[in-house]
Amino acid sequence: MEENNAKDVKKKIRVSLTSKNQLTLPVEAQKYLGTSPQSIIEIVLENGRAYIEPTSMTIEDVYGSAKPKQPLQYSWEEAEQIAKDEHAEAVVHEVKRK
Repeated sequence: MEENNAKDVKKKIRVSLTSKNQLTLPVEAQKYLGTSPQSIIEIVLENGRAYIEPTSMTIEDVYGSAKPKQPLQYSWEEAEQIAKDEHAEAVVHEVKRK
């Protein structure tokens, strides 16, 4: 006898939009999707239907999406290398202190 997977069952949850066209994702849906506050979700529009699915974003996904306050001095690769070098120097300094 096969067990039913809870994620295979279709269930509709009705929510309403606020005056700003926002909605609150009910706790039951959050648990089902495995999301928490500050999670990123995607709204997928497909064949006349819309659905949501959880996703994650990396810093690479959003790099360049905000305007810097000052002109960029380094490329992404250069900035990453500088951060690695600075971290390595901090670790060496901490080890020497011990």
